[in-house]
Amino acid sequence: LTVALLCLLLGFAGCAVGEPTLRLADYLPPEINGWRAEGKDGFYDRTNLFDYINGAAEPYLHYGFRRLAARRLVREGQPAILVDLFDMGTSQNAFGIFSFEREGDDVGMGQGSEYETGFMRFWKGRFFVSILAEGETPEAEAAVFGLGKAIDIAIAETGPEPDLVRQLPTEGISRRRVRYFRHHGLLNYHYYVADENILCLGQRTEAVLAPYATPQGRLHLLLVRYPAAGEAEAALAEFLRAYAPEATGGAARTENRKWVVAQGLGALVAVVFDAPSEEHARALIRSVRARRGEDGT
Repeated sequence: LTVALLCLLLGFAGCAVGEPTLRLADYLPPEINGWRAEGKDGFYDRTNLFDYINGAAEPYLHYGFRRLAARRLVREGQPAILVDLFDMGTSQNAFGIFSFEREGDDVGMGQGSEYETGFMRFWKGRFFVSILAEGETPEAEAAVFGLGKAIDIAIAETGPEPDLVRQLPTEGISRRRVRYFRHHGLLNYHYYVADENILCLGQRTEAVLAPYATPQGRLHLLLVRYPAAGEAEAALAEFLRAYAPEATGGAARTENRKWVVAQGLGALVAVVFDAPSEEHARALIRSVRARRGEDGT
């Protein structure tokens, strides 16, 4: 009863009272290439995630984190390997936390993955997986890939990435740096807009930020979807009032001599930052409309 009441008071959609325990034994072999579990697995939920990843838990919570199972594997004469299996509740949340810091090329695990210097990350279905070797050796790298493959096979489910991501125009996009989120703090982490939440982001909205290459430099496209067109219109008005009060027709030249253009598309708000010209920005927004099946004029 106490746990249930806490969930209700804190509004944690991810709290699941009576939910079966997340068991790493269901996803990992007892031994791989000589690495075995050291001690018992760790289990964490929204109430104690900070105990495990203090200083880095907030992004997971913002992405709807539900629970985590963690294991440390050891082999004599080799670096230890840490395996973290995050249940993010939905495939959209799992994609989101994967996108939060994605930089590398896909290595064929799950529905999206990357690997660099002993560290593998991937998402599949509602799960986000992190496998970290505490040192670099050929044996440890092989074990990390073996663990990743075992977990990938054991996760039977798949799930769609956010629909909003599929509305991004593809020409010139840097796919590895597409970020999906709901919280304005996560937007500021990747592209600073304002201390205040001037786009009215929250759990009832979803957003995607993507960089695009042009001959004149990089620009950024932000799409935010609101529950209703009226909320999108109000958020657009607040954004322009706070960010570009001098804007005409949603367009303004900023201090860096580049352009910001913001436009409402029904329940969607599209904002282009750092465009080399107003026309560059409007052309990108027309491409968004075309992908949505709207008249791109």
